[in-house]
Formats: sequence, C-alpha cells, structure tokens
Amino acid sequence: MCVLRVTSSDQSFSEQLRSSKLNPYLTFEKGDPVTAKSAKQRTDYGFSIDVSKRAWSDLDAQIQDAIKFLDTHQAELATIIKSHESVEMTLDVPYEAKGHFVQTNFLPPELISLAASLKIGIALSLYSREEE
Repeated sequence: MCVLRVTSSDQSFSEQLRSSKLNPYLTFEKGDPVTAKSAKQRTDYGFSIDVSKRAWSDLDAQIQDAIKFLDTHQAELATIIKSHESVEMTLDVPYEAKGHFVQTNFLPPELISLAASLKIGIALSLYSREEE
C-alpha cells in the first residue's frame, strides 16, 4: 500500500485539492488535532494519497503503480510544488522482509527519475513478515 505524503509549513492545500484530480484519503490543516482524541495539534498542512493498494509482499507491483501514478499526475504535482514556498513530498513504499540473511530490493531508474524531477523523497518501510 504505497502512499504519497505531502506537507507544507506555509500554506494549505485545500483550495488546490477542491479542483484536483488527486483523491487524498487524508487532509489536514495547521492546528488540527493529530488524532481525534489527541490534544496535540498539527504543525503543518498536508494530505496523503493512496498510490498503490498492492500487498506489501508485492514490491514490484507497488513500484509499477507508483511509476504510473507519478507519470499520470506529474503536471499537477509540479503545480503544487510551485505554488508553495515550503513543500515536502514523500513516497512511502512498504514492503515485507523475506526472512533471508540479506535482502536486496531494486528501485528502477524510471521511478527514481520521476520522483527526483518532482523533488519527491522515497521512503522504503521494511516490515517483518507475519508468521503463518
């Protein structure tokens, strides 16, 4: 379940998202509570979007979905970057540990190039595989 997280310390995304083709599952404003029961407040503006709903065990499919998503939404994401003085984007790619002594995973140049052109960082979140 690959996710794109976008935050800004200086400006809300709410106006842009109203007319956007992006479909975030989470949006928040500076000052909003971090969780429904939390007294802690958010210190920035932001939103999160599902990029891939593939299983953590299917890293290759998540990567292909991410390439397609970035390619499809490249212009709109570039507009978001240009319209905010301070914006941070992170593509969070969760994947499963295979239980080997060494695990090497590959990110293709196409994904790295697309992400870099939009100043998007890539986080690889490695999770232990549940015992069956």
